[in-house]
Amino acid sequence: MRRWLSSLLVTVLACCVWAGAPLGEVDAANTVAAQQAPRLTVSKTRVDVGDRVAFKGSLGRSARGSTVVLQRQRRGNWIKVISRRADSQGAFSIRTAVSKPGKNPYRVTTVRGPSNTVIVRAFRWLYFANFDVDTVQGSPDGVGTATIAGGSYPRSFGVDAGYTSVEQKLSYLLNRKCLRFKAFVGPSMASTWDGGVGTMSVYADGASRYSASLAYAQGQAVDLSMRGVGVIEFRVLNTGGSEYVGVYGTARVYCSF
Repeated sequence: MRRWLSSLLVTVLACCVWAGAPLGEVDAANTVAAQQAPRLTVSKTRVDVGDRVAFKGSLGRSARGSTVVLQRQRRGNWIKVISRRADSQGAFSIRTAVSKPGKNPYRVTTVRGPSNTVIVRAFRWLYFANFDVDTVQGSPDGVGTATIAGGSYPRSFGVDAGYTSVEQKLSYLLNRKCLRFKAFVGPSMASTWDGGVGTMSVYADGASRYSASLAYAQGQAVDLSMRGVGVIEFRVLNTGGSEYVGVYGTARVYCSF
């Protein structure tokens, strides 16, 4: 009888030891996972300046109700943007507007420590007539509202080719931080006489992206990719006998600066 009871006790203890080891390992793994910093995600990584984006993550239920602080990096320092509390499941969602153009690094700080960093790039339309973009060569002839092909275009600029056959150039620095260029182009109806004709062009880093021969009262809409372009250049050549002023109506670039 004693021998039978001893065997039973050994068997029970062996079973407990065998079953208890994996449970302990699982508990330890759960504790480590719960204490890890959250993985931060963002709803959009490219936006217009002023757009709202959502930052999300989870801390685990043990951190429910704790404070989550969203930060944006500026000149090497992390600046508080806004704070929220984790919900009953330890999850959080923070929405905020991206107010600065360019590369915006974000993270959250929590009871688990700082999260990973996510990058949001913000773009805006810049107008050459507002001198939002630095010139490299030349200066515009007239800035303001212009009449092209019978239409009125605010925030325009001109390139005056005069009466000569010498191509006039005007270039601006984009620093490879722009995506698109848009304008309505054509000769100025205020400066170019009836019968005047010329060639208007747009170059990107020395390569032609657009070129057209446009006479008085003619115009064209232009929409060009500027991705990776360092310098944009506008060229106007008088090919007729009259004075010729090429106008880039409401000319703008979509950039992250």
